[in-house]
Amino acid sequence: MRRLVLDEWLWADLRGENQREAQRESFWLLQKVFDQCDQLVTVDGSPFLQKFYDLCEEASTGDPRRAIVRTFRDQFLYNSEKLHRLQESDLPEVPREIEGNIKDDDKYLVRAYLAAGAELLVTTDEQLMEALNNCGIRCRDRKSVISDYVREQGHK
Repeated sequence: MRRLVLDEWLWADLRGENQREAQRESFWLLQKVFDQCDQLVTVDGSPFLQKFYDLCEEASTGDPRRAIVRTFRDQFLYNSEKLHRLQESDLPEVPREIEGNIKDDDKYLVRAYLAAGAELLVTTDEQLMEALNNCGIRCRDRKSVISDYVREQGHK
């Protein structure tokens, strides 16, 4: 099982902010994480979950994004095997050697990664990726993670 910390790009994609192709790819990625023995990691009250709840409010009956909301809710939100939900009190402090190199808004991602013993933090923020990879936190971009899942599918 891989534990993955995704930042808010997932919800921007799934809301349709980054074109239909990105929406399709991100929904596909969610399905693959669910189908495999992988798990997402997040923090209650975090921007990641707030973006999900925002989409819940936006995607009313008849909106095609309603299926995305239902899928995440049914497969992840209340499924502790697929969504490892941490509380703020569960999180360690950000290591001093990287604290000054990352934005305050991103610190919860690093703290969740460390608390859950995650394998990977996935972001679209190149500056964050560079800062974390330089400090030994495994961080990759959205596109390469989706490519890895596609490649894995080809070998099954």
